[in-house]
Amino acid sequence: KKGGLRRLEEKIRTSTTRASNARLELLRQLEIHKEATGSPYVKVDDVRMRKMRDAVEEKEREVVQAKWEVARRRAICGGQAAAIAVTTYLNALSDPARREKFGQRWVNQGFIITFEGMLSAAGKELGMIEDASVAIDMLRDFEVKLERGGDGEEGENVEDVRVDVGALKNRITFTVVLKGDTFEKIPEMLSGATVRFFPVLFQMGVDIKQWGKNLVTSSTTSRGGPRTAASVGNYLEDGDGSEPVPSDLLTDLNNKALTRLNKYYHEVDNFGYQGSDSKELPIHPSLGTLFNFVQEGGRKIQHGVLDAAGDAGFEVGGGGVIYCKSGKDRTGMGGDLEGKAVGGEERRGEEEGEVDGERLSYVLRRFGTRIYVCEKNVGRRTYAFNSLQAKFMPPALK
Repeated sequence: KKGGLRRLEEKIRTSTTRASNARLELLRQLEIHKEATGSPYVKVDDVRMRKMRDAVEEKEREVVQAKWEVARRRAICGGQAAAIAVTTYLNALSDPARREKFGQRWVNQGFIITFEGMLSAAGKELGMIEDASVAIDMLRDFEVKLERGGDGEEGENVEDVRVDVGALKNRITFTVVLKGDTFEKIPEMLSGATVRFFPVLFQMGVDIKQWGKNLVTSSTTSRGGPRTAASVGNYLEDGDGSEPVPSDLLTDLNNKALTRLNKYYHEVDNFGYQGSDSKELPIHPSLGTLFNFVQEGGRKIQHGVLDAAGDAGFEVGGGGVIYCKSGKDRTGMGGDLEGKAVGGEERRGEEEGEVDGERLSYVLRRFGTRIYVCEKNVGRRTYAFNSLQAKFMPPALK
């Protein structure tokens, strides 16, 4: 009901303005009173001045409450995002080929994490999108480094994780202490080096709610050429202005993510282009497919946005995170689709012929982790989609 972090932060700005105006009006009335009476003091029975003072106190209290709510939610969401980011980095680090190939890039340019959101910009999930976008933005101030520990217990690779706040409190460093023999496998360029996170969030609703919203929402995306990322704080005032709502938030988020990802790709190989401003960089040739999907904007459900974004992040050494509201049905479908793609690639490298994608999907649905997540979430090993819901989903996820 309160909205996500984006709207709560907007509420702070609105409440602060109202409190400031109320204070200025009170001071103005005090000056008028002083000129009229010749005294700076107000009698205790002056009802009008007392009401104005009470109004100022109430508005200042609203500002404090809003700031506390934002600080609390940022702490919760940021902590969750940090844990996911560190885990994703360690997962990529566990692949010998990837750490050798991309280790120096991680040190120089950062470790890119592509978040593939499957929430709908309608109803309660809109607030979840706002929370996620703020938390993922917070990761830009986080970094991770590896440290050698002792021998540790057999089977344990990580001994400890420490959190250090920079002197200016603008950087938070996660120091992962690895067991001695595990640390010895780490390439020299990563030993003790600090790797910053480079997060990007691509978002596409895939359920019936998003389908309905797309039906009545016109896209704001320009078809005239490459578009720079729109601000995620692009708000329209709703009703009395107390509840701002985002205008085509998914399009704005995807354009913002594309701009950042495009900048990363140009740092890897800019094909001789000399521009430095990320907003002036042309779309990198490797991101053409993703650009085309993003340009579709809010006109229809394009799961290809998430597929292309995940592939783009993986190609430059990054990790990927798929999520929805509760992590069972939509996340499970996205995970199955990714597993099908990865499994197909691995099999094609070993034997000839087409991969039986349908059979592979069945195996993942029947015996993979997805069904156990459903059981943990709702108490039964069953999926929650009915035939009507499935009808409006992208074909790739069915």
